[in-house]
Amino acid sequence: MIALETQVLIVGAGPVGLTLGIDLAWRGINVVIAELRPAGEPPRVRSNHVSARSMEIFRRLGLAQTIRKAGLPDQYPHDVSFCTTMTGIELARISIPSRADRYSATLGPDTGWPTPEPPHRINQLYLEPVLSAHAAAQPGIRLLHNRRVEDFVQNESGVTARLSDVHSGESLFVSSAYLVGCDGGRSTIRKQIGAKLV
Repeated sequence: MIALETQVLIVGAGPVGLTLGIDLAWRGINVVIAELRPAGEPPRVRSNHVSARSMEIFRRLGLAQTIRKAGLPDQYPHDVSFCTTMTGIELARISIPSRADRYSATLGPDTGWPTPEPPHRINQLYLEPVLSAHAAAQPGIRLLHNRRVEDFVQNESGVTARLSDVHSGESLFVSSAYLVGCDGGRSTIRKQIGAKLV
């Protein structure tokens, strides 16, 4: 039986779990992030747009420019087009500036945001590796891949979770003050605490 202690255990290393871990580490809080997927395995894409508020958070964490540089080339417009089929008649278009023009563009429905960090179109395939690499470089974060949270118990002093290695089945017990479920829409953590997704 292997045991670890940390201040916060985050279950799920998608954009939400990684961002939370990076933010907590930035505040001096030790974090363990447990993820079912192996390191480097592409995510099942759920996201292709990062809101202005999220970009403001990434700016505070020193990641905004790295995220903006990932994905599409500098001059490539980020327009959204609505068509009858993939090669059919275009019905409508939302003009979204390219990365190079994002801070200065003033024409169009997706410009003129009253924020230092406008929204950014980036697929999760490109966003997640940036967040993962940054998290892995933080001294206050420990990433555990190929780990499934089997169960956990809570008492007045915190939470102890039992994780299993998806290949060997070996158990790892992680004691923490807090457990955070960032494991998506089918969250096992949410189900185990009896919360419902509405």
